[in-house]
Amino acid sequence: MQRPFSLHSLPKLCITGGIVAGEVELNLQTLRNNDVREVHVKLRGYVHTMVRGTHGTMRETIPLLYQSMSVWAHGSVYILPASCTCQVPFKFTLPPNLPPSFDFMGMDTKGVVRYFIEVVGIRSGVLHMNKKCVSPLAVVPSDPCGAQLRSSLQLGWEGAWTTVRSESLIRRGLWGEFAKAILEFLIPSIHEFPLFTRIPFSLKVITFSKPIKRRNSSADKSIFPAPPLHPKDVGLVLKHKVHICANDFASSCAPQVIPLGVMGGSTATVNVVSVEKVWVPVVDDPERGSWRQETFISSTLTLQCPPTFRCDTLSNEYSLHVQVCFSGLFNTVEAEVPIKVVSGVSSSGPSRAPDFIDDSWYTPPTPASRESVVLPRGEDGQRSMSSSMRTAYAAARPASLAHTETEMVQPPSYMLEPALLLPDSELYSRNSALYSPNLELSLPSVDLPPSYWSSSVGA
Repeated sequence: MQRPFSLHSLPKLCITGGIVAGEVELNLQTLRNNDVREVHVKLRGYVHTMVRGTHGTMRETIPLLYQSMSVWAHGSVYILPASCTCQVPFKFTLPPNLPPSFDFMGMDTKGVVRYFIEVVGIRSGVLHMNKKCVSPLAVVPSDPCGAQLRSSLQLGWEGAWTTVRSESLIRRGLWGEFAKAILEFLIPSIHEFPLFTRIPFSLKVITFSKPIKRRNSSADKSIFPAPPLHPKDVGLVLKHKVHICANDFASSCAPQVIPLGVMGGSTATVNVVSVEKVWVPVVDDPERGSWRQETFISSTLTLQCPPTFRCDTLSNEYSLHVQVCFSGLFNTVEAEVPIKVVSGVSSSGPSRAPDFIDDSWYTPPTPASRESVVLPRGEDGQRSMSSSMRTAYAAARPASLAHTETEMVQPPSYMLEPALLLPDSELYSRNSALYSPNLELSLPSVDLPPSYWSSSVGA
């Protein structure tokens, strides 16, 4: 059975403050057979959290975005003898301050930030359900500073480096003298780490054997602890910690591990340099000392994950975790570096994906739009609404975001509904004018494909 409409030419990655455009292909014959009176295209977004505790389960939903436009009405387009389909372009503008698309599912917790385009075919009659078509969107915040930093990293990092040092005393068995292992992890001295960018790093592993007599050892033999000589012997992962709040319940989830694929499973070049063993004598006894061994490892990693963000009910934080394991029980040395992940892309011009994403962009004609409702600023610099503006705004928007579609037969207007402009700090918080603690959203589950947010090494 043919569908009355379908979505085409949507961007693969959307940037806040940019344009979301596409096409709706309408099958006019099927629309008539299904008694569809009008077709609307809607841009929607929300934050949904769930926490399950000993006293029950709490859920909370905060709407982020609601825009709608009519693209077709019964009688506005005549069926041509040669064709029963037509393509109608649409365009929306994303607000500049929105959290990124995000999806987390734990044992007793859930936190998602979802955006989607929904096409609704409105049918007449109480018993006739509307026809719908939904497509998810991957949204990241606009980041002009990160875009400049991304360009600097692509040209080769020539700035300062941050060194994270960690050392541990280890031994092969349960008794005996300890050896020492030192780990130094070097990354660029930057406050933000952009997505889709090769980020260089280097790793230095230094080991000192337990004090032994020189005549009882030889540099030609393997000496414990031996530093790693292969990338697969080093673990480098991205950890992310999620904090979820739903009404009165809150939960901080244990750090989740996202493999980066850098060590042992990487398409990027990994350089390993091993230094010859060096005898380090003890000051008081030249016949006794330790063997010093050293290995350098350098490569690049690329982040493809939702950027760091924080709002009232959901937050996402990251850290780079590196670990080297030696033979024996609990013989590990590790280091962890908290990082802030940013999009590294800017919304100047259309909301285009980075070059590595195959995105055939289509820019339709700009539809006419009504003026947005801009709230005046008070003495404290915050925007507020007068009673008359609240009345006008309530009349212009649906009674709730879970509203029921009603029959509309006026010609297509290509007009966006007024967008409420709020201070940056209120765009996705409980203080938002769109928020209601008892709000129930009849929202579809529109999961993004795993390929959008899988961390891997960039080519």
